[in-house]
Amino acid sequence: MNSHPLEPEFFMHQKSHPLAGKRYTAGLTCALALLGAPPALAHEGHEHAAAPVALPQASNPRASAVSTDFELVAELDGRQLRLYLDRYADNSQVLDASIEVESGDWKASAQPDGDSYRVAQTPFQAGGSHPLIFTILTEDSADLLETTLEVPREPAATAPARRWPWLAAGSALLAGLALAITLVLRQRGKTR
Repeated sequence: MNSHPLEPEFFMHQKSHPLAGKRYTAGLTCALALLGAPPALAHEGHEHAAAPVALPQASNPRASAVSTDFELVAELDGRQLRLYLDRYADNSQVLDASIEVESGDWKASAQPDGDSYRVAQTPFQAGGSHPLIFTILTEDSADLLETTLEVPREPAATAPARRWPWLAAGSALLAGLALAITLVLRQRGKTR
């Protein structure tokens, strides 16, 4: 007579093989334990997957503007705006210009600072788009350049997601079920 291993009749025929029931119970317990074993989860500071490749990007927000006479790059460095000004024709640095910067109601003069110009205490720390207008005066030319400085918004802080909390509960339930089956089978073996 063949019966299914999960039917009670199966265990009644195990008297001829006293170890068969114990082997079945041990196998069932191991299978349930492995089935319910939670996978190794990464948590803060311990990544189990390969690290994503970071794309190269400028560390500070930048904007540029070009005209027939000048090429200007503006870089936000903390609260100051650093300006690099070159002649468009030959890419030579222009270090003797007078530069005025405007953005909405804000207006400031750039001061020479080594191989660039500096504007201290800018209002561009808040993320978003900041339109900029530069008035450039040199001994031989004058120009008006416009550009937009894009400052990234700070990402909102999020709580780390709990991964598969139900998996731990399911594992505990399966282990308890395996233990209960083992105890029932032992009890049946003692009464017969």
